Amino acid sequence: MDIRCLIVDDEPPAREELAYIIGQCAGCRVIGQAGSKAVTLNQVQKKQPDVVFLDIEMPGQNGLETLRELNGLPDPPLVVLATAFDNHAVSAFELGALDYILKPFDVSRVRKTLQRVQSRLHKGVKTDQESGLFRVGVESHGGIRLLAPTEIVFFASEDKRVYAFTFAERYRVQAGTSLDSLEERLGADNFLRTHRAYLVNLAWIRQYAPWENGRYSLQMANSSQTHLPVARSRVAQFKTLLGLL
Repeated sequence: MDIRCLIVDDEPPAREELAYIIGQCAGCRVIGQAGSKAVTLNQVQKKQPDVVFLDIEMPGQNGLETLRELNGLPDPPLVVLATAFDNHAVSAFELGALDYILKPFDVSRVRKTLQRVQSRLHKGVKTDQESGLFRVGVESHGGIRLLAPTEIVFFASEDKRVYAFTFAERYRVQAGTSLDSLEERLGADNFLRTHRAYLVNLAWIRQYAPWENGRYSLQMANSSQTHLPVARSRVAQFKTLLGLL
């Protein structure tokens, strides 16, 4: 069955651009478009899309509020935030958004998102809250905070400890946790070991570029816009996962 997509954006050109990209992806089709919250809720209840691509900043409404209302439906769709603003990512993931993509849309990035949608639908779960997915324990204010994988931009190994970087914070992962064990648990959930010292959430890559000696450089979409290397031995896998080969 095709993935049924609903596009929500107040700007028709943006809707058409995304609809065109989705139309180029096998097994996916756009079943509707909306430019307001009222129309969105009506379309979702009437057409039952598998996934809603939802803009955040729209006149008279906020996409995060719409996401909350969608979550309250008996059978909520998956939601992907599709926006020009990167400062709402943490809130979006806390509300259970599957992914967060930035305008202008990149074909390979949208394709990767649709692959995530297909994988999630195949597993029969809709949100992190429903699925009971693996959580990462990190040290925070004398206790242990549990982070969903979608909140984590990348992991880094420093001085024999592993650190988790979210959009705005850096946390020390619980003692005894290695990058190897995290890679084993998260390797099938959009994470790639780009270097012996880094495990990267592919959904949070802002841009990439060839670097010296056959390596690549990644700019991550956290608040510091951290640059990370892709080892030469990992470049082919990296490009394959992003649909670049």
